[in-house]
Amino acid sequence: MRISVAELKIGDVLGGDVYNLSGLHLLPTDKVISEEDRGKLLKHNIDYIEIKKDKNPKSKYRMQALYPKHLQIYKNAIQGIRDLFQSVRTEGIISKDFVNERYSELLLQFQDEQDLLSFLLHLNKKDEYTYEHCVQVGIFSYFIATWLGLDNEEATLIGETGYLHDIGKSKVDNAILLKPDRLTNDEFAEMKKHTTYGYEILQESLGDNNIFAIVALEHHERLNGSGYPLQKKYDDIHFYSKIVAVADIFDAMTSNRVYQERKNLLYVLRELHRMSFGELDAAITHTFIKNLLPHLIGKQVVLNNGQTGTIVLTNLLDFFRPLIQLNNEFLDLSVHTYIDIVSIIMD
Repeated sequence: MRISVAELKIGDVLGGDVYNLSGLHLLPTDKVISEEDRGKLLKHNIDYIEIKKDKNPKSKYRMQALYPKHLQIYKNAIQGIRDLFQSVRTEGIISKDFVNERYSELLLQFQDEQDLLSFLLHLNKKDEYTYEHCVQVGIFSYFIATWLGLDNEEATLIGETGYLHDIGKSKVDNAILLKPDRLTNDEFAEMKKHTTYGYEILQESLGDNNIFAIVALEHHERLNGSGYPLQKKYDDIHFYSKIVAVADIFDAMTSNRVYQERKNLLYVLRELHRMSFGELDAAITHTFIKNLLPHLIGKQVVLNNGQTGTIVLTNLLDFFRPLIQLNNEFLDLSVHTYIDIVSIIMD
């Protein structure tokens, strides 16, 4: 299948050798495309290439070929969360040194954020959701903090609070955590207690009024008082909790869960934008969306007129109206306001 380099995605497999205009061999057949490969093609002014159709783009083999180092570190971080949950169940407390070790290892691997979004969205296993969610919220919380201009030390601390934000779920029965159907009112009431459970665990483990306990308690609070468990509002909610709340909602909605399939990325970003007017901190949420937009360049989109195109330029003035390439033509959605993006294809 012949596609433009603008449409090329990390993990695509080359269907033929690629040479530049001088005859220099750039990439071989069957090469699994990396971010560096895509950069090389652009550097040598390659416009179109042949790729193979992948009948199983989400296979374990493909993920290992795409991100071998990332995947192992990611698995280590998940095992770390699993071990922390077990520590709470057996001893009632966690080790901060263990958290530092596992999170630092994770962060060192993911600080290079190139195509981070595609990598994380490819993973999500329903039966591992609770653990994967902690890891991914830890990653996204770190990046939100850096995008807000915070220094690396503080951003790392915020990321760690995200990593531990759901530790209270270690005290929620697995029958509730893994229930494939909608929770009953009583079950949901118990699930909501994970915030206070987390607060108690982290208070006991790390001392009174530590920031980890505060974020565990507050990450479901909303600015308008509609959250839980204390219905806090605005400045009563800690700044770190507001950051983790955005990461938490984004990851939950873009993940496959036992009772609900993931939402389309475009729907999630629009929902976050809507929530930024009353429920979530607007500056944090808009910064998050703005910094995710570059990750969408090169992704395919489906338009409401039935056409499929590729995002080639994002629009910081109107997040959801980028410049789209349709074959050899370009469509500016900020001008053609009657045309909307229906979905973004991340696979």
